[in-house]
Amino acid sequence: MAWDNDHALPHGWRIVGLFVGAFVTMTALWAVAGVVVAEISETSIGSFDQDLSSWMEDNRSDSLTDLAILASRPADSLVKILVVLTLALAMRLAFRRWSEWTFLVTALVLEVTVYGAASRIVSRPRPNVEHLASETAQSWPSGHVAAAVTLYVGLAVITRWRSDDRRLVIGTAVAAGVIVIAMCVARLYLGAHFLTDVVGGVALGLTSLGVTNQIFRVAGQS
Repeated sequence: MAWDNDHALPHGWRIVGLFVGAFVTMTALWAVAGVVVAEISETSIGSFDQDLSSWMEDNRSDSLTDLAILASRPADSLVKILVVLTLALAMRLAFRRWSEWTFLVTALVLEVTVYGAASRIVSRPRPNVEHLASETAQSWPSGHVAAAVTLYVGLAVITRWRSDDRRLVIGTAVAAGVIVIAMCVARLYLGAHFLTDVVGGVALGLTSLGVTNQIFRVAGQS
C-alpha cells in the first residue's frame, strides 16, 4: 500500500531521522547476514555456491557472454542516473508532483548506502572463477541486483499505485521481472557473485522499497 499522501511530500527532520534509523538497522542486518553467509562457505551450501559458479564458467560462450554483459547494463551507474533523470521529467509530467520520483530516489539512496556499508563490513571474496566484469573486491550482497530490484520493481510498484491502465501495469511488472531475472543470471554467469549474494541483493532491493514506503507513510502523518 502506498503512503497516504497524494499531493505533498513528507518533509522535516522526522523523515531524516527515520531514514538514518532504517540505514543503521538494515546495515546491521545485512552485515550479520553476510558474516553468516561467509562463515558457511565450507558447508554444503557454500559448496553449492561455488559449484554453481564453476558450472556457469564451464558453460560460457561468446554469445552468452555478450548477452550477460548486456543484461547487466540496466544497473550500471550511468544507466541508473540516466533512468532516474528521465523519470524525473516523466513523473512530473504524468503526476504533476515530485512525490513518486522522490520515493524512488529515496529507496535507491537507502539501497546504495546499505549495500556500500554492509559490503565493506563483510568483505566477502568473489567466486573463485574468471571474472568477466570489472568489480570491487566485495561480493556480498549483489549491488547490481539490489539496484535493479529497487529501481525497476519500484517503478512497477508506482505504476500499480497510480495507474488504472491494466495493460500498462502488467507491462511494467513484466518488464521489471525480466530485467531482474536477467540481472540475477548475468551476475552469476559473469562470475561477479555467488547465488547467495544474488539472493541477498534481491532481499535488499525489496526491503529498501518496503522500508521507504513505510518511512513516507509515517513521516506524512506527522
